[in-house]
Amino acid sequence: MKTKLIIGAFALLALTLLLGCDLIDKADDVSFDTELPVYFSINETEVNAEGKTYNGEVELDITSDADVSKYASKIKEIKVNRISYYIDGVNPGGVTFNSGLLRMVSANQVIATLGNTALNEGANGDFITDAAGFNELSSRLKNNKREIIRMSGNLSTTPITFRLRCTFYVTVKADALK
Repeated sequence: MKTKLIIGAFALLALTLLLGCDLIDKADDVSFDTELPVYFSINETEVNAEGKTYNGEVELDITSDADVSKYASKIKEIKVNRISYYIDGVNPGGVTFNSGLLRMVSANQVIATLGNTALNEGANGDFITDAAGFNELSSRLKNNKREIIRMSGNLSTTPITFRLRCTFYVTVKADALK
């Protein structure tokens, strides 16, 4: 009987230590939200009343954010939550952008879309998300810390000049003590 009691006590102690280690491992995690902006500068000088297709690429580098950079080698998870846009420097007005796509160049996978959007000073909103694209982008940012983002779509007429800021809202989970 005494042997069973001792074995039971050791089993309980071992279980407590195993569960405790998991709790300790999670206790040193840090989780925070951050915003990662990228900028597309569009300067289409060709005169075309029928419009023109636009394609441009920028690098999304999560380590450009000071908080993310601090934990770059300790990141356990990154989750892309949404992408917003803001338009400024529009010249001339009266142009629309349609069939907009954001994609990861490395995987050629769509991550978000944008329907017909009037290119007016201060226009803003959110891209329509693609869940599979967001998951893939999250995974690639966790592993590579950067990704080339391609924006494409159709301008209703040219010439046009404007700047498009795309802000990626992400949640980062990292191990604070390692």
